[in-house]
Amino acid sequence: MAIKAALEMKKIFDSLEIRSYPKLSGNKGLQIHIPIKVNSLTYEDTRIFMYFIAKYLIEKFPDDFTIERLKKKRNGKLYIDYLQHAEGKTIISPYSTRGQENATVAAPLYWEEVNGNLRIEKFNIPFVLDRLSKVKCPMDDFFIQENANLLEIVSNLKVNL
Repeated sequence: MAIKAALEMKKIFDSLEIRSYPKLSGNKGLQIHIPIKVNSLTYEDTRIFMYFIAKYLIEKFPDDFTIERLKKKRNGKLYIDYLQHAEGKTIISPYSTRGQENATVAAPLYWEEVNGNLRIEKFNIPFVLDRLSKVKCPMDDFFIQENANLLEIVSNLKVNL
């Protein structure tokens, strides 16, 4: 379901001309990173935007996704975490390792890798080191992206709250 959520988000972001980058959490999840121009949006602005995305996914796929934080109330639905957008909240950095038996890595992905064949356990330290010796980092151009149209989108969302 995380793959479905990520691919649905990509459709939304592409339609809004927003550049996005998928990344494994190194544990169970997928995270989508969206570059923004420095000092252009507040934490609250990004939360408003991601709440809109989460609500859209829930309305479109009510049997698959939720924003319910308590696992016991999710009824098998995938949690879309828009609350992570707040001051003091943390997210694992790209290429960070996890303290797990198979040494998985929070590995950036190419969008074409986000499919039914994706297996987190494949992205361990040796695999990621070998991969980086052969292909460039999927987030190579992350910091030159600004997604300037995101400012107008958030502004419109704020007006319509």
